[in-house]
Amino acid sequence: MKKSLLALGFILFLIFVFQIIEKSEKRAVSPSAAYLLRKDEIKKYQSAARSGSCEAANKLARFHLNISFRTDEAIYWYRLGRQCVDVNAKLELIGLLMDSDDRDVMAEVDQILIEIEKINPREATRAKEAIRATRERRLNQTEKLPPSGVQSR
Repeated sequence: MKKSLLALGFILFLIFVFQIIEKSEKRAVSPSAAYLLRKDEIKKYQSAARSGSCEAANKLARFHLNISFRTDEAIYWYRLGRQCVDVNAKLELIGLLMDSDDRDVMAEVDQILIEIEKINPREATRAKEAIRATRERRLNQTEKLPPSGVQSR
């Protein structure tokens, strides 16, 4: 009886340990791992995106944004997938573009907002507020700069 209780206790202990290990392994996966693509997948998605697949374009954009950290590539693929109704992808593109001083880029952001407004007016309003705040902050920062040739202390 004593041996069987000891064996049962040992089995329960092992089950408990394995559950802890399994839970810790599940938590150890990085959220960005969801965007990881192999080289062959990248080529496949590039071909599909160039053929008009919005999903492929957005996967490539998120890969470059979260894995390769190539913002220029992410912007390229988000722009290619802009014809889609994916509001999140449009918002991510706005997030990448909204710090630009370039008037053409600012006009592009405004055009994307119009596209979002047709799909989801509430998200468009939230995005407009964020963009307005960003632009006001930039304007305030440039107004505080000393004139050229004058050094601040």
